[in-house]
Amino acid sequence: MQRFVFFTGIYNVLLGTVFFIPFLPDLLGINAPPSLFWLLLPSLLAIGLGAMLIYCSRDLSNRAPVVLAEGILHLAVGVLFIFYGFFGDIGLIAGVIGLVDVVVGIIYLVGIPRALGQPLMVVLHDGV
Repeated sequence: MQRFVFFTGIYNVLLGTVFFIPFLPDLLGINAPPSLFWLLLPSLLAIGLGAMLIYCSRDLSNRAPVVLAEGILHLAVGVLFIFYGFFGDIGLIAGVIGLVDVVVGIIYLVGIPRALGQPLMVVLHDGV
Protein backbone atom coordinates (compact mmCIF):
# COMPACT_ATOMS: atom_id res chain seq x y z
CA MET A 1 0.00 0.00 0.00
CA GLN A 2 2.94 2.31 0.65
CA ARG A 3 4.00 2.15 -2.99
CA PHE A 4 0.48 2.92 -4.16
CA VAL A 5 0.31 5.99 -1.92
CA PHE A 6 3.75 7.07 -3.12
CA PHE A 7 2.87 6.74 -6.80
CA THR A 8 -0.47 8.49 -6.38
CA GLY A 9 1.46 11.31 -4.75
CA ILE A 10 3.66 11.44 -7.85
CA TYR A 11 0.47 11.41 -9.95
CA ASN A 12 -0.87 14.41 -8.01
CA VAL A 13 2.38 16.34 -8.45
CA LEU A 14 2.48 15.61 -12.19
CA LEU A 15 -1.18 16.47 -12.68
CA GLY A 16 -0.78 19.69 -10.71
CA THR A 17 2.25 20.57 -12.80
CA VAL A 18 0.28 20.02 -16.01
CA PHE A 19 -2.37 22.46 -14.83
CA PHE A 20 0.26 24.90 -13.57
CA ILE A 21 1.76 25.40 -17.04
CA PRO A 22 -0.89 27.60 -18.73
CA PHE A 23 -0.86 26.16 -22.28
CA LEU A 24 -0.83 22.44 -21.33
CA PRO A 25 -4.52 22.10 -20.34
CA ASP A 26 -5.51 23.43 -23.76
CA LEU A 27 -3.26 20.85 -25.43
CA LEU A 28 -5.01 18.10 -23.43
CA GLY A 29 -8.46 19.32 -24.45
CA ILE A 30 -9.38 20.87 -21.12
CA ASN A 31 -11.19 24.19 -21.30
CA ALA A 32 -9.26 26.33 -18.83
CA PRO A 33 -11.09 29.02 -16.86
CA PRO A 34 -10.65 32.58 -18.16
CA SER A 35 -8.82 33.72 -15.02
CA LEU A 36 -5.36 32.25 -14.54
CA PHE A 37 -5.96 32.36 -10.76
CA TRP A 38 -8.57 29.58 -10.97
CA LEU A 39 -6.13 27.43 -12.88
CA LEU A 40 -3.08 28.02 -10.69
CA LEU A 41 -4.77 27.69 -7.28
CA PRO A 42 -6.00 24.10 -7.75
CA SER A 43 -2.75 23.11 -9.42
CA LEU A 44 -0.69 24.37 -6.48
CA LEU A 45 -3.01 22.54 -4.09
CA ALA A 46 -2.62 19.32 -6.09
CA ILE A 47 1.17 19.68 -6.03
CA GLY A 48 1.13 20.29 -2.27
CA LEU A 49 -1.18 17.36 -1.60
CA GLY A 50 0.98 15.15 -3.79
CA ALA A 51 4.05 16.11 -1.80
CA MET A 52 2.11 15.33 1.38
CA LEU A 53 1.19 11.88 0.04
CA ILE A 54 4.80 11.16 -0.83
CA TYR A 55 5.77 12.16 2.71
CA CYS A 56 2.98 10.07 4.26
CA SER A 57 3.93 7.01 2.24
CA ARG A 58 7.22 6.78 4.16
CA ASP A 59 5.42 5.98 7.44
CA LEU A 60 1.93 4.90 6.50
CA SER A 61 1.07 3.31 9.84
CA ASN A 62 1.46 6.65 11.65
CA ARG A 63 0.19 8.94 8.89
CA ALA A 64 -2.75 6.89 7.62
CA PRO A 65 -5.47 9.35 8.79
CA VAL A 66 -3.95 12.03 6.56
CA VAL A 67 -4.01 9.67 3.58
CA LEU A 68 -7.61 8.70 4.33
CA ALA A 69 -8.57 12.37 4.42
CA GLU A 70 -6.87 12.71 1.04
CA GLY A 71 -8.93 9.72 -0.14
CA ILE A 72 -12.13 11.50 0.82
CA LEU A 73 -10.87 14.56 -1.04
CA HIS A 74 -10.11 12.41 -4.10
CA LEU A 75 -13.69 11.14 -4.04
CA ALA A 76 -15.17 14.64 -3.83
CA VAL A 77 -12.92 16.11 -6.53
CA GLY A 78 -13.43 13.02 -8.69
CA VAL A 79 -17.21 13.39 -8.61
CA LEU A 80 -16.91 17.07 -9.59
CA PHE A 81 -14.50 16.26 -12.43
CA ILE A 82 -16.75 13.45 -13.67
CA PHE A 83 -19.80 15.70 -13.68
CA TYR A 84 -18.17 18.71 -15.30
CA GLY A 85 -15.98 16.61 -17.60
CA PHE A 86 -18.68 14.36 -19.04
CA PHE A 87 -21.74 16.59 -18.64
CA GLY A 88 -20.22 20.08 -18.42
CA ASP A 89 -17.90 22.05 -20.59
CA ILE A 90 -14.39 21.54 -19.18
CA GLY A 91 -13.46 18.65 -21.46
CA LEU A 92 -13.74 14.90 -21.67
CA ILE A 93 -10.24 14.29 -20.28
CA ALA A 94 -11.37 15.96 -17.04
CA GLY A 95 -14.04 13.27 -16.70
CA VAL A 96 -11.38 10.59 -17.15
CA ILE A 97 -9.21 12.28 -14.49
CA GLY A 98 -12.27 12.27 -12.24
CA LEU A 99 -12.77 8.53 -12.75
CA VAL A 100 -9.13 7.91 -11.78
CA ASP A 101 -9.56 10.08 -8.67
CA VAL A 102 -12.66 8.17 -7.57
CA VAL A 103 -10.86 4.84 -7.99
CA VAL A 104 -7.85 6.15 -6.03
CA GLY A 105 -10.14 7.41 -3.24
CA ILE A 106 -11.92 4.06 -2.98
CA ILE A 107 -8.61 2.17 -2.91
CA TYR A 108 -7.38 4.44 -0.11
CA LEU A 109 -10.55 3.99 1.95
CA VAL A 110 -10.60 0.21 1.50
CA GLY A 111 -6.90 -0.66 1.22
CA ILE A 112 -5.33 1.32 4.03
CA PRO A 113 -7.52 -0.10 6.83
CA ARG A 114 -6.91 -3.59 5.41
CA ALA A 115 -3.17 -3.03 5.24
CA LEU A 116 -3.14 -1.83 8.85
CA GLY A 117 -5.58 -4.51 10.06
CA GLN A 118 -7.96 -1.99 11.63
CA PRO A 119 -11.46 -0.76 10.83
CA LEU A 120 -11.82 2.37 8.72
CA MET A 121 -13.22 4.55 11.51
CA VAL A 122 -10.44 3.55 13.91
CA VAL A 123 -7.78 4.49 11.38
CA LEU A 124 -9.62 7.68 10.41
CA HIS A 125 -9.82 8.75 14.07
CA ASP A 126 -6.13 7.95 14.58
CA GLY A 127 -6.71 4.90 16.74
CA VAL A 128 -8.99 6.65 19.23
